[in-house]
Amino acid sequence: MPYDGLITRTIKNELYNLILLGKIDKIHQPSKDEIIIHIRNNRINYKLLLSSNASNCRTHLTNYDKANPTRPFNFCMVLRKYLLGAKLLNISQFSNDRILEFNFENINELGDKESKTLVIEMMGKHSNIILLNNNRNIIDSIKHVDFEMSSVREVMPGRPYEYPPIHDKVNPFEADKELAENNYIGISTLGFNEIRNIGLSNFINTTPTPCIIYQDEKLIDFYVIQPTTLENTAMKSFDTMSEAIDEYYNTKLNLATLNSYKAELSQLISKQLNKTQKKLKIAQNKIKEASNLEDYKIKGELISANIYRIKPNQETTILENFYDEYKPIELKLNPYITPAQNAQAYFKKYNKLKNTISACTLQEEELSNEIKYLESILFSIDTANSREDLNLVKEDLVSSGYIKESKKKEKETTSSYLTFNYMGFEILVGRNNIQNDMLTFKVAMKNDIWLHAKNIPGSHTIIKTQNKEVPDEVLEYAASLAALYSKAKTSPKVEIDYTKAVYVKKIHGAKPGMVTYTNFKTVYIEPYKL
Repeated sequence: MPYDGLITRTIKNELYNLILLGKIDKIHQPSKDEIIIHIRNNRINYKLLLSSNASNCRTHLTNYDKANPTRPFNFCMVLRKYLLGAKLLNISQFSNDRILEFNFENINELGDKESKTLVIEMMGKHSNIILLNNNRNIIDSIKHVDFEMSSVREVMPGRPYEYPPIHDKVNPFEADKELAENNYIGISTLGFNEIRNIGLSNFINTTPTPCIIYQDEKLIDFYVIQPTTLENTAMKSFDTMSEAIDEYYNTKLNLATLNSYKAELSQLISKQLNKTQKKLKIAQNKIKEASNLEDYKIKGELISANIYRIKPNQETTILENFYDEYKPIELKLNPYITPAQNAQAYFKKYNKLKNTISACTLQEEELSNEIKYLESILFSIDTANSREDLNLVKEDLVSSGYIKESKKKEKETTSSYLTFNYMGFEILVGRNNIQNDMLTFKVAMKNDIWLHAKNIPGSHTIIKTQNKEVPDEVLEYAASLAALYSKAKTSPKVEIDYTKAVYVKKIHGAKPGMVTYTNFKTVYIEPYKL
């Protein structure tokens, strides 16, 4: 993350133009290393975020709200004591380093004016937020650093404030010539690559063009100018640096939250899937073990047909098997029961195995359907793009009995299926099992075309035909969407089945999204490239 001196400089200029001479209304501390200061200036309310988080240190204006702890942190109480109602008189940057100073003026209890300075040092794991008095002595800091933690510089109440050492580095805005990368203050690797590409003078005089950088639709970074040295990237532009940073971190936080929720649901379903697969294997093994049931029936019939030849207390007998060209077969007998009872024992074993096969075959079908359902749930989780999508998946799991309904009601979900238009035809794509059911059985009309990836989890896809003939181009386009929104989306070719919606039936008693269909055709199609 290149939050370097140039970004700090740009943020300082933005804040100078927007909140200078503004007054502090509120101060909050949402977490142990983050402060939000509400400043009102020119009848506009601004929220200034200062973060000393090691991975996400930054300063910018924010439009997003954050929940506050029920009990304020000590540092927040100190800031409220000294800064509430204070006027912001100046904002300055130390050299070109990632250090900003906010100079405030307030009226003390005696009615006298007092100045205070709030310093934020954005230095990775050494980041800190420090409150100074008018003599630049430390009143308090969000992180205390004593001599045992650092032999270079203490940050403790009562100590004089000192800047972090810069180790003979040069401010690029004061440099006479281009220097090596490590000799500049506050220039990130991305920034130095730009200097090498366009020259120091051009770099420091470039008008800020704040942006977020994407690669393959994934969030990569942000910077104060649109980099010329990065390949295969896309840029999203913003009017201010604060807007770019604010959206970057909010998106990053949402992604982290989403991924955490995904992992939680995936772990739950994967565990259930593993159990179901083990049960299926047990059922299949029992069917395999019982596959010789006919042998017991034949042996029972042979004994019944030859009772007169079997003497009491025999342990074995050899009979002609009239089911196998009268070849001799040796049968084991229980010497303590009659020949007729021996025959019944073989019939009993036959019936037991027959019942086992019947029960296990039914169980095999049920477990196979459950596995398909759970795999489709994992697919829905993997392809979910929002919390709303995952809430629908969770709703599906609650209705199916895999998750207990939460006493705390989730916000009403607004996630909807995807809609595409091609050559005048509307094409709808479900994003989870609940939407798949809704599309197939409530939205689709009898003559609409239904498409789905063959034998793998995927989205139900509907072509709204309006009783018109569907051109091959439209069918291929819809099939490519069905391939894209399936588990095989990375395959070069995907088998897609399609049929009229009237031929798609819900499996009796099955979970949402589980269907059977007839009168279908299959196409081999390349997944659509968005």
